[in-house]
Amino acid sequence: MLNVLPMANEKLRLYLEANGNPQSCIRIVATNGEEAEEQLGLALDEVRENDRTFTNEGMTFVINEDLLISTGKILLDYTDTEDNEGFVLFAEHSPKQ
Repeated sequence: MLNVLPMANEKLRLYLEANGNPQSCIRIVATNGEEAEEQLGLALDEVRENDRTFTNEGMTFVINEDLLISTGKILLDYTDTEDNEGFVLFAEHSPKQ
């Protein structure tokens, strides 16, 4: 399951419109983070075989079914503080891909 908070939704919509890709799918991916721990990230992509698709306020999100099973529920938020600005993904479990 994917839950996209309103600020993240608005920032993604603005990004897609500004970059000429308002119909692109937003993929949730596992990436190597610090100390080789995997973390979640975002990328523009297309729907692929073995993907799970979510639609939120007209935007399409995709994630590989195996990744979704390993992470459980995912929350997508946007932070904007003095120290940090950007998208933040929280997973019920650490990603294993």
